Amino acid sequence: IKHGLSSRLPVLPDEDPQAFQELSAKLQRELQPIGTMETALIDLIARKLWRLGRISLIETGVLTWEYYQTLIDNAQARMRQCENDLFSIPRTLIEDEATHKEALEQWENLIVERDNTVPVSGQAFRQDAGGADALSKLSRYETTLENGLYRALSQYRELQGNRVVEGA
Repeated sequence: IKHGLSSRLPVLPDEDPQAFQELSAKLQRELQPIGTMETALIDLIARKLWRLGRISLIETGVLTWEYYQTLIDNAQARMRQCENDLFSIPRTLIEDEATHKEALEQWENLIVERDNTVPVSGQAFRQDAGGADALSKLSRYETTLENGLYRALSQYRELQGNRVVEGA
């Protein structure tokens, strides 16, 4: 499991299985499937809806990561402004010790804060996407899931329609 958008398991370890069961039960009550095929389509619809819900969490994670990364890069740039390496490999001369120390502490704190704030799913998706263009890749997953959801709903409605016609 990299990010869970195409996982065979509907619920990931950091998600609430009870919430997924409640979604499934609500769909069963609302759509009232009859028979194996309709029930299977409702299960498929529940999984698609669940994964679509995961998209927003991943998107928030990717955007939060980028936000923190910008702050981290800025702190690192402030550190480098205080450094003068004089082309010597073993040592770097710090020209403004206090500013360098402040920027270093900010840099370290931001990394910890980023890693504790960004949801694991957002980190995993960003890593899987190679960092670049993660939001475009996420959008493609969202479109695929939405199309699958609409297809399943259409098939379900068709089965329901056939059931009504056959019963008439």
